[in-house]
Amino acid sequence: MIYSKLLCEYLVTEGVNDKFKVDDSPSSGPYTITIPAGRYRDAIALAAQIQSEVTTCGISASITAAVSNTTGLLALTGDAAWTIDWDTSTYGTTLRDDLGFSGSESMSSNVLTATSQVVGSFYPTEPVEADDRPDEDGTDRWDSDTQQQEGRTGLIATKGGSTTFKRRSITLLLPQSDLPAFVSFMERAAQGYSFAFYHDRTEDWDGPSDEYQQYKLRAEGESGIPYDPERVDPANTLWHRATLAMAQYVAPSA
Repeated sequence: MIYSKLLCEYLVTEGVNDKFKVDDSPSSGPYTITIPAGRYRDAIALAAQIQSEVTTCGISASITAAVSNTTGLLALTGDAAWTIDWDTSTYGTTLRDDLGFSGSESMSSNVLTATSQVVGSFYPTEPVEADDRPDEDGTDRWDSDTQQQEGRTGLIATKGGSTTFKRRSITLLLPQSDLPAFVSFMERAAQGYSFAFYHDRTEDWDGPSDEYQQYKLRAEGESGIPYDPERVDPANTLWHRATLAMAQYVAPSA
């Protein structure tokens, strides 16, 4: 069963986390792969861009890049023998580590699979509940980006934006084993990265499967410890119930 997932956007910066090399035999490689700098909606969009760049680099093997919808791991798959070189002495380890690789993975049938999820990704192993946080009269609550400041003389200056943000909260029931991945996601989200909330459930609560929306954390959900431990089953297993308060957001294009 596949549950909803939370995937932070990924920022590619030129000269920091934008290059690696691939090769095959026979070829005139190695080929340097350069990911265009910019913001990518999430790990799925980043994988698609990596595949596009590898496809057009000149390598003879056909290589695909995809994130598993169940494990969240990135896999690079070739239809013939090929190799990858992160060239960490030149490019550093940021991109390799962020994609979930460590440098110690080995090819298996021309497939290289990461050992951890792309940074900022969270795939819960339990269902996710969602709520649009309606007002008391049943209508949706919308929040404006209007800001006000009061000066020493009592003058109030108002800056009005053109975007409104819809509130939403989601509640996750996390077994102990999910907690490290959730904490990692929260650390990324709290840095200001937007994230996509995918409604991947066998029973959809609102809308088609694989629908996603982009969000940022609201102030009341991003500070302190965002989860409370509780024991919820006869086995006395420790679970954590986390509620995220979010504001709808459209990330800048890459």
